[in-house]
Amino acid sequence: MMLTQERQSLIENYVNQHELCRVSELCDLTDTSESTIRRDLIQMEKNGILKRVHGGAQSVKNFSRDVSQNVRFSMNHELKIAIAKYAAEHFVHQGDNVFIDAGTTTYEMVPFLADIPNVKIITNGVETALCSLNHGIKTILIGGEVKDDTHAVIGQTALSQIKAMNFSASFVGANGIEATAI
Repeated sequence: MMLTQERQSLIENYVNQHELCRVSELCDLTDTSESTIRRDLIQMEKNGILKRVHGGAQSVKNFSRDVSQNVRFSMNHELKIAIAKYAAEHFVHQGDNVFIDAGTTTYEMVPFLADIPNVKIITNGVETALCSLNHGIKTILIGGEVKDDTHAVIGQTALSQIKAMNFSASFVGANGIEATAI
């Protein structure tokens, strides 16, 4: 019998290699029941390792296309909070106008920014704007086309608005960094 960690590691590798696979394939791969695989997939999705889809799983490692917002929010959540706290505490001051992009790590900054007096947030992130308002922070949402999967405002209208503004600090996320990409 395979240990849970060992089984989930096999599942992760298989899903990342194939990008999309069925529960039945994972049952065959690990020689376990559908209910065990479904429990694994639920846990693995919560940990941001993969995305569950009807009847199977999808890789979140392929960043050539955007990973949906709800999956990205759960990926590496504790690390995102630590980064957000550090950024807010070290780089934002009373009265600053702060640009925060639509990323999920930058989104986590909002509760920490609420503790800094007279901060204004300018964002192209729909969720970030709503969260800022819920925390009582003066907020400007950039206008333009909204991407369905990431809820980021994009396009020429958004760029023109951003170019016309001045920020005390700007926080922009990235899908990933590859050491050998230089």
